[in-house]
Amino acid sequence: MKKIALLVVAAMASLSIAAQGFTEGRVVTKISYPDMDENNGMMAMLPKETTAWYKGDKVRIEQPGAMGTKTIIIVDNKKKETHTFLDLMGNKFEIVQTEKDIKEQNSKEGEFTVTPTTDTKVIAGYTAKKATFKTKDGQEGEIWFAPDLARPNSNWTSPYKGVDGMMMEFGMSKETNMGPMTMKMTVKEVVKETVDDSKFKAPAGDWKKTTMADLMKSMGGGK
Repeated sequence: MKKIALLVVAAMASLSIAAQGFTEGRVVTKISYPDMDENNGMMAMLPKETTAWYKGDKVRIEQPGAMGTKTIIIVDNKKKETHTFLDLMGNKFEIVQTEKDIKEQNSKEGEFTVTPTTDTKVIAGYTAKKATFKTKDGQEGEIWFAPDLARPNSNWTSPYKGVDGMMMEFGMSKETNMGPMTMKMTVKEVVKETVDDSKFKAPAGDWKKTTMADLMKSMGGGK
């Protein structure tokens, strides 16, 4: 169960990736699980939607309710720092990561080899380009990104080198305590609107500071 929560966090982090055409507003992304039977009772407990707010150099990504969890990620692209607030059924953790931390994490996990293609399609009203990727261990997949929604200084968190634009659709798979799980995220709405500065402040509450490595180690058993 906890490993699934970490899969959600990893997928959400990709939403901070974006390159001038989109400076302020809100993006809503739907989440689906292609490998899971719709009649599986677990489906009702998994997150179905994520919202990200953008303003200047800052991003807030919020995902409520994945089996009793809530995750908020605040990204500062100018400072190159992320704060992840993870509420696991009342256990509250804050993870602060610098550019160095994220580069080390991506290096351990293996950055993706990305190959652009000429394929395009329209997602949420924007033309998206397709790129394929391959991981160090041979896993393959595809990414759709919108160059018109690119934002400066935002791809520093990304293992997807060569993607110059907002991620509009992508999928990822991970081994969980319930077996392999595939998560697909597709942008369904892009709204250019004014975003209040308060969105980028830390949420209220007592959060225990930890590291991603220690948190993942503590969740290794998936119990």
